[in-house]
Amino acid sequence: IKNSSGQFIPESPYVTGVALRRYRAEGYQFPPAGVKYQLADAVGVQIEVNSAQQNLLNPAGCNVSRSLPGYPTTAVFIWGGRTRINPDDAQQRLYQFVNTRVIMNVVYGSLRNAFDSQIFSVIDGFGVVYNQIVSVGNSVLSQLYTNGALFGRKPSDAFQVICDERINTAESLENGIVNVKVFVTPVPTLERIQIDLIRVAIGQMNRELESQGLGG
Repeated sequence: IKNSSGQFIPESPYVTGVALRRYRAEGYQFPPAGVKYQLADAVGVQIEVNSAQQNLLNPAGCNVSRSLPGYPTTAVFIWGGRTRINPDDAQQRLYQFVNTRVIMNVVYGSLRNAFDSQIFSVIDGFGVVYNQIVSVGNSVLSQLYTNGALFGRKPSDAFQVICDERINTAESLENGIVNVKVFVTPVPTLERIQIDLIRVAIGQMNRELESQGLGG
């Protein structure tokens, strides 16, 4: 990134700065990118990238810092929020966006700290400790869901905490281990908006909507 003094600075400090600015202003669930967060003290880039080139780079997980059409040529933005993955691996594709990884890290850290209060308790034979663990997990995830980090029309669509005899064998209990499975759906990332612009004849709006299955 070229700064106002004419020096070229590695991109990482700028990305870190944008990430912290956005996380504080809007939340960690948002990607560190976009036109709302112009790079401070940046006036250009060392390698200019146009939209056609970015269309090739972006699917490969290469994020670009660039100027954009319609904005001052000295304004530089981070215009990508992906991570490097193997696109042929379905599990890795679930982690293709930067903010997905951030959300999962926050979920993990929040649960780990919350469950500390359960360590060095005892495991009863009535499922009480299981219920306590589920209650703690649900409380933490409910807060993250309310804050907009998890996706779903209702909490049960966004997260589930399982801790019972189905995943806890006698052997694991004898070894002082209680197993918990936590399922979460992080919010997806809006990377681009595709516009389908349709010219409608006068008086034909309802008919056009009906023809495309959008009536009513």
